[in-house]
This record gives sequence, C-alpha cells and structure tokens, in this order.
Amino acid sequence: MYGVLYKEIGNGNRVALSFSGVTRMTTAFLNAAVGQLYGELPESEVRRHMLPPVDSESWHLVRLKLVIDRAKQYFSDKERYSKILNEEIGAEKNEYH
Repeated sequence: MYGVLYKEIGNGNRVALSFSGVTRMTTAFLNAAVGQLYGELPESEVRRHMLPPVDSESWHLVRLKLVIDRAKQYFSDKERYSKILNEEIGAEKNEYH
C-alpha cells in the first residue's frame, strides 16, 4: 500500500484511505503503509494530498492518528530516536546473557 500512496502523492494526486470491511488492523501495518510516508515526503505534502479516511470507525482513526503522530515524532529527529532504540535493545540483550 505504501508504494501506491507514495506514487500517487508523488504524481500530485490526492488519496483517501478506505477502511471498508477492515475488522482487524495492526499499527505495524499502518507504519509500513502510511507512517513511512513521513520519512520520505515533507509532512506538508502528505497532509496536502491525503484526504480524510472514508468508511472508518473510531478505532481505525485512533490507530491511524497514533501511527501518524509517532512517525512525525520519529522522523523529526530520526538519529536521536534510533540511538535511544539501539540503547534499549542493547540493554535488553545484555539482560538475557
């Protein structure tokens, strides 16, 4: 889904996500499909081209907002967040050895 969104936004088209029929959805899926856009494109461009989701329920929107907020935060200072993550993973590895 990321590739389709990226291509359409890159072509200047507006896109809308439809959650029609979606009964289960992980934030990992949304990270790969939508969150990644914030690392490749300016936030203003994503916002300009993304229409509000359609056929959505409140839980869809809560998860989407969570993913977008986290992506914007992460990509605003990717180096810092990567360092924190690596330190946390390194600490966890050391706890089990």
